[in-house]
Amino acid sequence: MDESVRTVPSPTRFVVELEVIVHGQEAMTAGFAV
Repeated sequence: MDESVRTVPSPTRFVVELEVIVHGQEAMTAGFAV
């Protein structure tokens, strides 16, 4: 799986990381809301 990540273009990888950050913020918000 690491190999596939390395072959991913920078822009796509950036988008994936950005989505992870966004989901992380949503998870934190949900945690505080509980």
